[in-house]
Amino acid sequence: MTPNKDGLRVGPIWLEPGVSYGHFATFLYASLVTIGIVVFVNISQPYILVEKLGVLAGAEGTLTGQLVVVSELTVMLSIGLVGIMSDRIGRRQIFAMGLILFGVSYLLYTTVETTPELFAFRIVYALGVACSTAMLGTIINDYPQELSRGKLIAFAGIFLGFGALTTKLFISGIPAKFIANGVDSTAAWNYTHWFVASICFVSAVILATGLKGGTPIQKEQRPSFKELFIRGFSEARKPRTAFAYASAFVARSDLVIIGVFTLLWASSAGREIGLSQAESLARGGMLFGVSQFAGLVWTPVMGIILDRYNRVAALTFGAFLGFVGFTCMFFVQDPFDMAALPFFVMLGIGQISCFLASQVLIGQEAPVEARGAVIGAFGFCGALGILFFTGLGGILFDEWMYAGPFIFVGIASGILGLIGLSVYAKSPGSASA
Repeated sequence: MTPNKDGLRVGPIWLEPGVSYGHFATFLYASLVTIGIVVFVNISQPYILVEKLGVLAGAEGTLTGQLVVVSELTVMLSIGLVGIMSDRIGRRQIFAMGLILFGVSYLLYTTVETTPELFAFRIVYALGVACSTAMLGTIINDYPQELSRGKLIAFAGIFLGFGALTTKLFISGIPAKFIANGVDSTAAWNYTHWFVASICFVSAVILATGLKGGTPIQKEQRPSFKELFIRGFSEARKPRTAFAYASAFVARSDLVIIGVFTLLWASSAGREIGLSQAESLARGGMLFGVSQFAGLVWTPVMGIILDRYNRVAALTFGAFLGFVGFTCMFFVQDPFDMAALPFFVMLGIGQISCFLASQVLIGQEAPVEARGAVIGAFGFCGALGILFFTGLGGILFDEWMYAGPFIFVGIASGILGLIGLSVYAKSPGSASA
């Protein structure tokens, strides 16, 4: 496939005509900062549950699962509307609003005193997730030409990984540094929340001014609200789109499972050996960092695969890597043992492979005039998957074993791979069509 020379080129990546270097740079910044803001809730949550609300040992997993259920129900109810509105009014306004909602939620978190308040503040956070992740998924497919879709998504994936890595390695350690300097635990966590909230508000301004305005098609060509609503789900009649939606059900939960239950596992394991919450979460951040760094190293390889080979086959391959990465956590007895690190490496490779491949396939299949609506439906399926896997994962964590949530999603990844084999046999498409 030959590139459209009217578009700009960034290394091996060809951008769509009308996308400037400034738009592209702002998008990369959005990729870096958004994922860090999203995963910060997993860093602060064990502290809030244990130290602020006094949740007893053995109950954190179930309550964490319930919080994610509320969060994902909110995303499910709002993300379709977010996608439709982005096809009607444009992407950047909604993206900026998502970051503002994040900032408000983190300011509210510093005031939490009861479990109902925590659930209410989580809803505000979830609305931010719906706006920001839907727009990130839409813009990531607006900007590249088809022959570069896999490379750009992989490149953005590197920034996503660095964002998550930075948050877990550095921001997760900020409270411990404050405490080491004589600040009490409550103040240390408040200062950290305020810092993250300030990043949210500044970033909202950057995105509102730096991203490309409007939508990829002219205003008079945009489908009606009703047409977009129907289109988001009617596209599932196409086998490859249906497979992409199924992959969202599994792949969107992968990172959440790692973020939530790695930190919770570290918190529980640390308490068993007498570590403080801050020390345990710092170690958990390191484990998450190992998995994300492994994903970062693997991401360029996956990007090349996605542009060179059939994308249904590539997603099937990614699903089987996810199966191996997540189910191998069964063999981890002590997450703080150095012998566990190779398993976290494989976990990161499996997670990023399935995630990137699902994004590329839905971008390939989503029609340009309804891209926001289709990716909104894709996000709806992802939210449903997070709801399912974290809800049951929390119970498995408390009642079976700490690795239970990982094994559960790993089995689902294996099933997704089998579905991919069937779709490839009946409706494979090609690498670029």
